[in-house]
Amino acid sequence: MNHLGQLHHVDRVDPSVLDDDPFWSVVRRRHPAATVVLVPPAVTPPDDAGPTPDELRAIAGSAHAAWRLVAPLVASVDDDGAPTVSWRGRAEGHALVLQKALRGLGSAGGTELLRAVAAVLGREGWLLRPSARDGVAVLDGRGEGVEVRAEAGAGATVLTFATPVLAVGAAARSALREEVRSWG
Repeated sequence: MNHLGQLHHVDRVDPSVLDDDPFWSVVRRRHPAATVVLVPPAVTPPDDAGPTPDELRAIAGSAHAAWRLVAPLVASVDDDGAPTVSWRGRAEGHALVLQKALRGLGSAGGTELLRAVAAVLGREGWLLRPSARDGVAVLDGRGEGVEVRAEAGAGATVLTFATPVLAVGAAARSALREEVRSWG
């Protein structure tokens, strides 16, 4: 029974499956009353899994459009306003992330930038949740298929735009990352 008091059905596997394994055969011999549960390995999605290339471009285009909304604000405080483009892995897949760290603004300058970002995104209908954590201004929000997280720290103000988590194979992730970088 699990911790909620519900009984789960477990398909029994022939114990001889473990007999040929050098590690588990010893465990089974030394602890015959122990129940061994074998969990299949995590499966990396094949390159043809998940959204189509056109759907991926549309999703990436939403993240890029969100970035373009704040790019003039970033350019006003940073010479090289281009964000980094990467994929962040999660248990369910990967999210495309556009991120920019702005150094030299300090907490006050970063907070002012976050206020300006909130004003721009708010005019576009984004759902925004400004807050503070340990004296650091934070802006969380959600727009058309994209989330933003921004923090105005003393060392750097970091703007992060991320797509939903997607089941996308390695080749498709690499190709799309390069394509988004080329959009400028």
